[in-house]
Amino acid sequence: MRQLAQRLAPIIVGETNEDKIKLIIGEEVDQVLTELSNEYYEEN
Repeated sequence: MRQLAQRLAPIIVGETNEDKIKLIIGEEVDQVLTELSNEYYEEN
C-alpha cells in the first residue's frame, strides 16, 4: 500500500482529465487490495 503513491505519480503526472485520474487510481487501489488479499489467503 505504501508503494501506491510511487507507482501512481509517473502514471498520472500531467494528466488533466479528472475521470481518467480517478479510473487510474481506482484500478491501482483494486490491484493492491487484490495482492493483499491473495497474500492473506496464501498464509492461512
